[in-house]
This record gives sequence, structure tokens and C-alpha cells, in this order.
Amino acid sequence: IVTGVFVDGAIQHMQRDRGVIMDKKKRAEKATMEHLLHILEEIDTERVGAVASSELAMAMAKEPVKEQLAALDINTSDLDKLAMVLDKDGDGMVDIVEFVDGLQQLKGAVSTFDVHMLMLQNRLVLDALTEFLQQRPPPSGKPP
Repeated sequence: IVTGVFVDGAIQHMQRDRGVIMDKKKRAEKATMEHLLHILEEIDTERVGAVASSELAMAMAKEPVKEQLAALDINTSDLDKLAMVLDKDGDGMVDIVEFVDGLQQLKGAVSTFDVHMLMLQNRLVLDALTEFLQQRPPPSGKPP
């Protein structure tokens, strides 16, 4: 009976801790989002809710913005490519959603899982391309 009470108490304590950890994580994500929105507001001088990718790269090159992004654990070593990555729809503009969601996904270090997922995706694309090229007839007049 004593062991059961002890185990039950430990389980209840663990569940409370899990709730506290989840609340802390949600608060941190909200704070990051608000900070990113503030950064975009500083960059978006025309107040249209989006900035050109090239303008974004130039703005992120400024030391105060780089420091703010570094404080959020966002790598700013290649700003042109970062701006291209953030422009998900390829329209040359980075809107609020692309900016905030994109930078939240890029925050922090790359995990081993992320690397393996990229390797898997690359292998699947390569397999599909190889299959497509094998099914395609050779150009006329040239041997396969």
C-alpha cells in the first residue's frame, strides 16, 4: 500500500511537471513570435505586411537586426539565401506568415533527425527522377 501511494504521488508530480514544461514552451514560442513580428515591423517601413526578399536581406545585414536574430538563435551567415528560404511562394516578397513561420522553423541547431529526413527526401526525389528518365524514350536518331 505504501509503495502504491508513493508511485501514485510520483505520477501526479510528473504530470504537473509535464504541464509546467508545456506551458513554459508555449510562452517561449509566443514570445519568439512577438519578437519576430517586432523585427518585421522595423524592416517593413512601408507598413504593407511584406518586404521584398532583397530588401529583407539588406535589412537583416544591419547589426541591430543581426543581433536580435542571433539572440533568437537564428543563423544569419548567408542572408541572401535566408531571404530566399523565407520566400516560400517564390513571389519575391516575404510576408508576415512566411517571415514568422520560416524563422521559427530555422531557429536553433539542426537535429540529426532533420538531416536524415532531408537525406530521405533527396533519395526519394532521386529515385523518382531516375525512374522517370528510364521510362522516357531516347531522343530520335540516338541510341539509348
